[in-house]
Amino acid sequence: IDAFHSTLLESVFADFLNHVVDASDPQIEVKIEAVNVILDELKIENKYQIFVFNKADLLSTKQRKELETKFQKLDPIFVSVKNKTGVERILERIIFSLQQKQT
Repeated sequence: IDAFHSTLLESVFADFLNHVVDASDPQIEVKIEAVNVILDELKIENKYQIFVFNKADLLSTKQRKELETKFQKLDPIFVSVKNKTGVERILERIIFSLQQKQT
């Protein structure tokens, strides 16, 4: 966690955060919360986060629907880097985020 903490320290200067999570990880909630605790410690818990749920190709339709429902407030983008699906949505969200910052 200490090494992860120092990595996130760089996030202080970011306009937004890409929070990439392994969607197939059974400990997904614990890992999201661990990052959020560190962000809170760094006083950047309110920084805009783009939640990217990677490895969506490993999820059944039922599992994906469950995650979509459970994490609806986070508005995650489901991607499969392996299958090259959903990645364009990350770019769209980044562009949107930067446009919002300019207004």
